[in-house]
Amino acid sequence: MEKKITNNLIVKHLYAETSQAENQLVNQAMENDWEFQETYQAMAEAKAQLPAVTFSPSKKAVQNILHHNEETTLEPLF
Repeated sequence: MEKKITNNLIVKHLYAETSQAENQLVNQAMENDWEFQETYQAMAEAKAQLPAVTFSPSKKAVQNILHHNEETTLEPLF
């Protein structure tokens, strides 16, 4: 049975989120299918153009979480 490679699988592979079996499937397609190679390369180039994004919570958000934690912490039984 031939497995179809989806764009979702390519994205997973580009972000190193594929299993060994999926890696093998992608590698075989890279060796045997020039159309797949072009699609993969185009998606890799698109990924490279995405800005690197980092997320960090605001100080107020952290304070709200810590405050909520203090209010909901259980008292020890002993």
